[in-house]
Amino acid sequence: MVGTVALKIDENRGIACLEPNTGKIGHHLKYLNNNCTRPTFPDQRGACQLVKAGEFEITKILNEHYVEFKKISGSSFNEGSIIESP
Repeated sequence: MVGTVALKIDENRGIACLEPNTGKIGHHLKYLNNNCTRPTFPDQRGACQLVKAGEFEITKILNEHYVEFKKISGSSFNEGSIIESP
């Protein structure tokens, strides 16, 4: 994991918290969303998996941990979406 979406500005832009000094302007990162099912019976476990949802492009470096990005492909993202290198 490289980081997470810290703030969703709008449907196509946001701010991400990344591992120190991992982001550069123009760098592409993929984002993943959790896909979970709830248990249907009290003794049954729920199941979750990470699903690639799309890609971001870093547009601005805010400091050593935070960058601004724009979505370049994929479905919606949320605060807490996981970010990895492609």
